[in-house]
Amino acid sequence: SSDVCSSDLTKALGLSVQKISVGTFEKNNKLYQHQQTSDIIYHQGVNMNKFSTREEWLVAGIEEVRSLFDLNTKPLPKNIRVACGFPSTAMRSGAIGECWIDKCSADGAFEILVHPKLADPIKVFEVLIHELCHATAGAFNHGVNFQKIAKSMNLKPLGTGRNAWKSTAGDDQFVAAYGDIIASLGN
Repeated sequence: SSDVCSSDLTKALGLSVQKISVGTFEKNNKLYQHQQTSDIIYHQGVNMNKFSTREEWLVAGIEEVRSLFDLNTKPLPKNIRVACGFPSTAMRSGAIGECWIDKCSADGAFEILVHPKLADPIKVFEVLIHELCHATAGAFNHGVNFQKIAKSMNLKPLGTGRNAWKSTAGDDQFVAAYGDIIASLGN
C-alpha cells in the first residue's frame, strides 16, 4: 500500500513510488485502452512489484535468508510452508506469528503463520525471522537455543524476565542486515 511506501524507513531503504496509468488490450481485432493508476515500487531503478500474493513474498524471503541461517550453523529445514493467517492464540495473546513443528503436519513441513494485519515490510520480516528461528534444530520454544539463534539473526527481546524472548523486534543492526533483501522483495 502507498502508506508503506511513504514511510521514512522505506525511503531509507531507497524505495520510491511512481504513479502510472496502464492498460491497452485487444478484443475482436479492436484496440481498447483503460486507465488505471498503480503504485510501482522501485529500488535503485528496478521494479519491485514481483509478487502477486503475500505468501509468494514470504517464500522468497525464506529463500533469501537460508544462507544466513547456514552461516550461523543453524540451517533451516527444507520443508517450510508459510502463509498469512491468524495464529491460534492471536485473539487471546495478540500473537502476530506462529510456527508449527513438523510433526503437526501430515507431510512433515514446518508451518509458519504471519498475521495478515501486518503491512510494514520491516515488521513482517522481523516476524518471519523470529518464526524461522523456531524452525531450526532445538529452538522450538523460547529457551536458550532459540535465544542464541535469534540474537545471531539480529533480533532482541521485547519482554523481561522468563518470557522475554516470546516477543521480539529487530535490533539496531536489523535493517543493515536485511534492508537490501527486504528492498529487493518489494512490498
